[in-house]
Amino acid sequence: MANVILQKKQEKRKKLLDSSYELFVEKGISNVSIAEICQKAGIAKGTFYLYYASKEDIARALNRRISFTLMQKAYDEINRNRKDSFVENVITMADFIINYFSTDTETLKMMRKDFIFPLTVDDFDNSRNPLMISLRKEISDYAQVSGFSNHEILFRLYSQLSMIAGICHSVMIDHFPDSDINSLKPSLFDMIRKAIRP
Repeated sequence: MANVILQKKQEKRKKLLDSSYELFVEKGISNVSIAEICQKAGIAKGTFYLYYASKEDIARALNRRISFTLMQKAYDEINRNRKDSFVENVITMADFIINYFSTDTETLKMMRKDFIFPLTVDDFDNSRNPLMISLRKEISDYAQVSGFSNHEILFRLYSQLSMIAGICHSVMIDHFPDSDINSLKPSLFDMIRKAIRP
């Protein structure tokens, strides 16, 4: 019985997130009301507040979900094109994210430069999610050769992913600087290498 209740809660949370995503992409976050989200999800408005405190709260939850999905896809790309260098694998991840946003500017617009690492540091350290386990191992292995602590590598990796999302938004949505994102890749990748190498 408890599993059925938990499953129904997860389904409602997913319906709210999916409905929010569709409406935010279509209208922009500021032009969507909680009532619209609930109506689209087929869920009573009062139920919304059992899962999210506000529209900004659900927007952050969406960004967390998008960020996690994007990290998973980027990590899959690393595994398809794995190199011996941790730094060059991070470049592969960065390149994938840039290319992803180039083809999905609606999601980029909705995220508003807000790439979110999907877990707190404590949750990351204890997560049983296969992606997080793999990332922990890669970070730990790189810590042994780089002289950085695991925490410092995680911070540097997260800061680079956030920078990429922010620059993609600036270039692709705000058109600043007035450049093609591909022409900026060499400079971006050079910054990433400098930030992650010891």
